[in-house]
Amino acid sequence: MLQYRVNAIFAAVKKLHGHSLKVERRSPKPLVWVRVLVPVLNNLGKLKMAKVLDFFKDSYVEVTEKVTWPTWSQLQNSAVVVLVASVLIALVIFVMDKASSNLLELLYGITS
Repeated sequence: MLQYRVNAIFAAVKKLHGHSLKVERRSPKPLVWVRVLVPVLNNLGKLKMAKVLDFFKDSYVEVTEKVTWPTWSQLQNSAVVVLVASVLIALVIFVMDKASSNLLELLYGITS
């Protein structure tokens, strides 16, 4: 019975892949590998593509239905806050740069 199953599995693999496989009669490992790998190899490409398509479908649904987009006035307020914060940070860095430059000029007597 086992020999019939082994021969049937290898015949199916040969039919699918178009080549013969060596059967090692001493060990049941080829039988286990054929049982595990043939379905995995057949479905591997299909599963990866299905996962990619599911990702894009889920992303589209999330962007169109689940995301709460800001109103125009909220967007303008946020832009003003970012602009003011950027100018303040730039001024702080400018003041620190000028102060360190003046201090180094005073210590070393070098003009830039």
